[in-house]
Amino acid sequence: KKISLRSEHRRDDPCMTNVEVSNTESEDPFSRTSLENIGIAALCSVLEAATLASAGGYLSWQGIMTKEVTQGLSSVSMQVTMPALLFSSVLPAVNVKLMMAAWPLLFLPAVYTAIGCLLGSLVVAICRPPADFRRGA
Repeated sequence: KKISLRSEHRRDDPCMTNVEVSNTESEDPFSRTSLENIGIAALCSVLEAATLASAGGYLSWQGIMTKEVTQGLSSVSMQVTMPALLFSSVLPAVNVKLMMAAWPLLFLPAVYTAIGCLLGSLVVAICRPPADFRRGA
């Protein structure tokens, strides 16, 4: 019995390596090469974060990274680049088979919202709160 976990990444990035974990009776599941690959990937992630933090600290120390610049970059990051990353990483995985299996997820939020509104109206009808409390204010 062999269990494989593979992660495909860019070939030109030395920090992103293919990781394969095998679990067989004759092979150690925690082989040195797998642990080395995991350690290298973790180290590269930490070094990348430290490099970005150091660059931000240096720019702030030089007066280039002001509060307004930081807020602008944060806004661009949250409103443009994060949604773009989400759609670019999720969209290739969407296919007809997945949509056939997950179609209820498209309608359940509307159903749950309608049920919540009906239950809320029922509670208001039964408890009869004062008129100034009905909107929660």
